[in-house]
Amino acid sequence: MLRRAIHSGSWYKGTPSALSEQIEGWMKNVPNNLLKDDSKKTSKGLIAPHAGYTYCGQIMAHSYKYINPENIKRVFIFGPSHRVYIKGCTLPQFSIYECPLGDMEVDTEVCKELEKTKLFTKLSKSGEEQEHSIEMELPFISYAMGNQPFKIIPIIFGVFSEKLEEKYIEIFKPYLEQPDTFFVISSDFCHWGERFDYTYLPPLNNTLPDSKKLVIADRIEMLDKEAIKMIETGDPDAFDDYLERTDNTICGRTGIKLLLSLLDQSSFNPSIKFLKYGQSNRVVSKKDGSVSYATAIINV
Repeated sequence: MLRRAIHSGSWYKGTPSALSEQIEGWMKNVPNNLLKDDSKKTSKGLIAPHAGYTYCGQIMAHSYKYINPENIKRVFIFGPSHRVYIKGCTLPQFSIYECPLGDMEVDTEVCKELEKTKLFTKLSKSGEEQEHSIEMELPFISYAMGNQPFKIIPIIFGVFSEKLEEKYIEIFKPYLEQPDTFFVISSDFCHWGERFDYTYLPPLNNTLPDSKKLVIADRIEMLDKEAIKMIETGDPDAFDDYLERTDNTICGRTGIKLLLSLLDQSSFNPSIKFLKYGQSNRVVSKKDGSVSYATAIINV
């Protein structure tokens, strides 16, 4: 059964040639030496935004450029639910996900294994198609993987209790440690403005000479860069403490925290590096708003 790419032609180019050309152009703009210290490590996962490509395509390219697809046969894609309240995680209703650069086969065997735990639900078919957080990653995954055959496990998540998170860590950890498995966490960063019901700004250090010149956009960036710093430490508790303090509206925060916890309890010594940051709009007025985007690559 086919899940339609319903955002194709609107949120991103709908024809294979135009989409491939667009992604290729973004990839060429990414420097080749951003991970020179990690050249001998294996790419294990990434964090990338899921907005319309006009806003975040160039940012997404920074992490997708650094995937080494050679040994990857299975890609878990975790995306937050934007329309439906979910407790825990969902498994897909569909066996094929449509993509202009080539339809993607769902790893139904893994999905059956996960379903046996009885800790996963399913959205309606319409609900699964309407959710964009998984779909927006697919063209970049397809481009980065090239001719390497692989299957996907698309998982839409909602809210976790601490107890449920512990169970998911136990479930996903064996997959994370398999050498042929890659994890994609789909997440935008700060959603700032009255329409998002979030207008918090970090306090200014008035001793800094340029502090009075900072506009709202600069302070949003300060807020996001602190989150990025916490994530790069690999410490899930540090990231959790940051979220408790700021309540930053990072929509994929649950997925990011889950990945950090998985890595923390694994045998890996991960390197988490954010490669690009941007905002949909440079906010200068409290009446305005923006969404932030950041992308990271995880090597082990």
